[in-house]
Amino acid sequence: MPIPTPQRRNRSHRRLALALIAVGMVLTACSSSAPKLAPGLMPVDQARNLNQAVTLAARGDKAMERGKIDDAIEQYRKSVQAYDKFSAAWNNMGVALMSLDDFATAEEAFIQATISDPTDPRPRYNRGLLFLERGYPADARRYFGEALHADDNYLDAMIGAIRADALLRIETEETLDLIRKALFRVQSVEDRQWLERNRLRIEEARSSTMFGS
Repeated sequence: MPIPTPQRRNRSHRRLALALIAVGMVLTACSSSAPKLAPGLMPVDQARNLNQAVTLAARGDKAMERGKIDDAIEQYRKSVQAYDKFSAAWNNMGVALMSLDDFATAEEAFIQATISDPTDPRPRYNRGLLFLERGYPADARRYFGEALHADDNYLDAMIGAIRADALLRIETEETLDLIRKALFRVQSVEDRQWLERNRLRIEEARSSTMFGS
């Protein structure tokens, strides 16, 4: 699967760019990355801190686009120092750290992002990717499941859960349901072919077990 990240790697399960949160929209549109209290309803000092955090995180996003990962991390750190409940900055900092294989610090950032906004599935999905990357599919599956609990239409979490089930060799009817659901949402031919291959393989295996052949 294509991975449009500044530091692209040949690992088909890493879809970091899709888990980045666009921080520039926080003050102009309702999004899952926005704090629960609208800036206009905040005390003046908090609103000022949030505005500063958004500006700094947007600089981090631009640095990520240019492949300047260390600069991005510095901007994200400044952003959460300005406003420590800014989920988008925590999440995107985790993405940047993960791209440098700093998995322990990345996980801490994803945890903070989830605490700041429990409704956003992306930090949980990213945490699942982190564990999948390190070879712990059972832990990864749990976090992909949590992401789907937050948003049952989140395609990347579906794909992650399907991959984890395959690695764990515990593909069930739930796995097939996820594949069928994902097939209605994927757009690339490559993704669709991968899902169809897995669907056929699981159905054939289940049929063989059912009829004892």
